Amino acid sequence: MNNFSYPIWLQEKNDARSANKKSDRTRALLKVAVAELLNDTPYQDLHITSICEQANVGAGTFYRYFPSKRELTEEVLEDVIAKFSSLMSNAGRLKRGQSMFELLTEANVTFIKFADANHGLFRCLLNADDQEYRLGSIVERSTASWALRVTKSILRSNESLHEACTLISAHCLASMTDDIVARLTFRQDDTLRNLISDSGLDEENLAKFLAVLWHRVIFGCDPEGQAAADYLSNEYTPI
Repeated sequence: MNNFSYPIWLQEKNDARSANKKSDRTRALLKVAVAELLNDTPYQDLHITSICEQANVGAGTFYRYFPSKRELTEEVLEDVIAKFSSLMSNAGRLKRGQSMFELLTEANVTFIKFADANHGLFRCLLNADDQEYRLGSIVERSTASWALRVTKSILRSNESLHEACTLISAHCLASMTDDIVARLTFRQDDTLRNLISDSGLDEENLAKFLAVLWHRVIFGCDPEGQAAADYLSNEYTPI
């Protein structure tokens, strides 16, 4: 099963519950449709007719389940936040024998893969606010919860660190990661995309590169035996 794509996850979940009521299956079809369309269509340009065509249902059927595209999108984004939070919760928990560099790399890999598989939904989440989706506070709570979980894992690995400083650093570094991943996915920043491509940074190495930066800021040093430059291609041509 694809652990990162929300539409695939929802379809597989729906298929696994084939005995569900028709109403549940139709609701899932509409949610999958809007999730798929948002990958190529900004929310403001999304129309109910397009959603119905994608889901292969009539407009009357749509209005039996949702009063507008806003309510449908909000429900989808709430699902996405829950799924994303679950994935990141597991990635942000220090496992037995795991180093902080490995934890940070795992968290970055999870984040990058999830954002890449759901870039349209990721765009909506980063742009969510109380006026548009009424999801701004949910996104903020989810981010704060993850930053706190990572901070606790960091403090368990090094009790000498200052808790408030570490937590603030986690928020700042999370914002940095948000911006980098957004520029590589839905914002289509060609300058950054070309730089990363020319530097030989695939998803795995980008995650490790970012993990080194996290480690450097929080612990004041690179991870043992690791350096950011280790993940850059030798073929990179200096500016």
